[in-house]
Amino acid sequence: MSDDVRSEIRAALNERRLVPVVGVGVSRAAAGLPTWWEAVDAARRHLERTKAVDAGELAEAARLLDAGDLVTAAALLTGRLKDLREWGAWLRGAFRMERGGVRDWRLPSAVFELMCPLLATTNYDPILSFDSLMPREAVSWDRPASMQAALRDSGGVLHLHGVWDKPDTVVFGTGDYDRLAAEESYESVMRALWLDRTLLFIGCSFDGMQDPDIGRLLAWAGKTFGQNQFRHYALLPTAECPPDRVAHLLRQRIQVIDYGPDPGTLPEFLRSLNPSLRTAQIAAVTRAREIVERHDPGDTALLAQLFDQVVPREHRTITVADAAAQVLADRSASAERRRQELFHLQRVAGSMVDRAAMHWVTLERDTYRPVDEESRPRFRATAVRMWSAWQLFPKPLLDALHQRGVQIHRGFLESNLGYFVREVVITADEGGERLGNPDHVDPLDKPYTVQNVQRLASSLESVLAADPFTAFPVPAAGLGSVPAGPSLIVARGDRAEIRAADNLAVPSAALRAGTGALRRIEAIAWRGKTYLTGYSPSAAYLWEPQASLEPAQIHESADGGRVKSVAHIVQGDALHTFVLTEQTIEYLMDFGPRNALALGYNNLAELAALPGPTFVLHDMNDGDRLRGERGTLLTTDQVLTFLAAYETRPDLTSVHISDIHPASMAGRAVLCVTILINRRAGDGYDYRSGVLLAELLGSRLNPFAFLPLPVENAYSVRLQDVTGGFRLVCGAEPGPGDARKPMVFWSAPFPAQGQGLLAVEGSALPEEAMWAVAAPAGEDSIIAALRGNENTLWRVNLKNGRAELIARFADPPIRWLEFAAL
Repeated sequence: MSDDVRSEIRAALNERRLVPVVGVGVSRAAAGLPTWWEAVDAARRHLERTKAVDAGELAEAARLLDAGDLVTAAALLTGRLKDLREWGAWLRGAFRMERGGVRDWRLPSAVFELMCPLLATTNYDPILSFDSLMPREAVSWDRPASMQAALRDSGGVLHLHGVWDKPDTVVFGTGDYDRLAAEESYESVMRALWLDRTLLFIGCSFDGMQDPDIGRLLAWAGKTFGQNQFRHYALLPTAECPPDRVAHLLRQRIQVIDYGPDPGTLPEFLRSLNPSLRTAQIAAVTRAREIVERHDPGDTALLAQLFDQVVPREHRTITVADAAAQVLADRSASAERRRQELFHLQRVAGSMVDRAAMHWVTLERDTYRPVDEESRPRFRATAVRMWSAWQLFPKPLLDALHQRGVQIHRGFLESNLGYFVREVVITADEGGERLGNPDHVDPLDKPYTVQNVQRLASSLESVLAADPFTAFPVPAAGLGSVPAGPSLIVARGDRAEIRAADNLAVPSAALRAGTGALRRIEAIAWRGKTYLTGYSPSAAYLWEPQASLEPAQIHESADGGRVKSVAHIVQGDALHTFVLTEQTIEYLMDFGPRNALALGYNNLAELAALPGPTFVLHDMNDGDRLRGERGTLLTTDQVLTFLAAYETRPDLTSVHISDIHPASMAGRAVLCVTILINRRAGDGYDYRSGVLLAELLGSRLNPFAFLPLPVENAYSVRLQDVTGGFRLVCGAEPGPGDARKPMVFWSAPFPAQGQGLLAVEGSALPEEAMWAVAAPAGEDSIIAALRGNENTLWRVNLKNGRAELIARFADPPIRWLEFAAL
């Protein structure tokens, strides 16, 4: 093929006026569908099986087939099939095709990658409507207005000879061709194609191009435009390119292009003509990533097709259909889904890159030296493949890997460094040769660009090397047996230890989370049972301890963000859960995802669940405040106003919200708000903490009580019902001057409907520690934990303030505890 011909085809593609005319060779290569001769013979054999046709007619059809008179044979058989009402059944058996039935996507993908706005075909099957890059509507000749609209708007697949599932449109025998010739609107469409577009015949044999319909078009064109300078093109194998055939088609203004002796080379030959190949491959990778993110098992066949399209044949080490099925398999546990997703995407992406070249880019290049001219093609080609492989991984998966310690450069998670890599990718072809204006600056002349390609290489190497079982470990089975009755549940490392109330020194059982350190643990009464819930930075967990020592449910953030806070509330028969991450608030019903609210910023520290169900957020943006779905519920100015009504000291200057915890008391929905108080003290400030109680009334929070604490920071707050009222139990986090002060406080009982200040009734645990957390264990005692040089558990008698040491142990450290009846 001359360079002039190649340039003409590439120009037609760039100008979006080239229309591929796809013949049966494409469908045969892709799915083994019959050639025209095989289709006619299949119709004969179908009638033979019915036993309803005279043997003489069948013998005549066979004779016509042997003589090469396919049109007459097809006309004879079509008439009998229609007479017996078997026409539709035969078409369905011969040409019906689903996306998953295509066994080789190489040739269809090469056609799709041309990214032509309009396709045309003489085939009856729907394979061209399976375009992986753009949706295409099949339009048949019986809808002339739609065909004209497709020509004008440049969209769809023109089925010139009909579609199998519309039997009346299928052009098969002499009568059908005569009927087609009488359609003036169809004739006008065909002539418009010839005059206004550049046609490229793909998978059409020389004989196929002489059929009564196409042949008539060619005869008209040769007679009318015999001396025209413009040409159309046909890709034919060497065996079909003798000089007489080439000359015959050239007289009809079709230039034959010999693509070689082996039909299997046609896909790569087609790609060699394609100026949009890089754009098409980037589009394919982007579409694949969108499908992975959507995670709909119904997309398996399309994902397999895209994987087939983006994985180079020379690197093919996987079965793409299996990989796609595994990525989109329906799994109830999100950790299992992420594990499987990572494993199979690693296999696909790993097959797309040259690992040795990627390693060369990562480690064997000096970051601060320009890439020498000899090495630039290899460097560009490696960047192209690495970027395509990187684009396969959905961002939630990359975020989840990053938070689990996989070394991914944050600039690629935030997309601000991708610009520099894309600059290299869009100026290079698959072989690494530079594209575009040679007078423009080569991106590889910029050290920062080279550095970011290297960052991409090292990030991709880390992702490909990540162990799915380490990144998303399988929760280990629990240990021991769960005691019946009152128990202490301690969040310690990645486990929830359960200790019987009558033997707190020894764990009875341990429930494993499997990922990260549990931040909190709490008991929930739901559907007549007691469940335990907890969360780590990567997931939220639900256990039914009396039924199993493994989590009943695991929920990982859908967007891959770090879990910052989880809150639950039971209303009626339903468990409502809100999960706050850096990017979303996810709402779960009965621990199953329902919807998510995207956040425009990540300055939210914590959330609590209240009746409604609704949630309250601690928003540190524009000053501390608590807000809900309908607006601000509580500001620090409101807190100051409330405190001023009960405080007599004038030096109260400001407060800061630090923690929120929901509670209920005598039917009231209460929020415990831990605050830090600033007071003027001499030349500086005196910082103290306290707990404000606010009741949810309609859509606002109404402060009604306050407990001041003689420490700088309160760490945990629990509201405990007592006879006729309530008390608060608090664990403290000492400030700079508080190291020797008691670590646990409890208030005097306070009337259920009381308003005003609460008094500290007692304190305990004077040991130095980082913080303390406490939980009520009946009206007269509390259980407390200290975390310092070692971990300690204590029981505190609220009547006399005496603390009894229960246990002392080393890491993993305690994060939270809960006292509940299991």
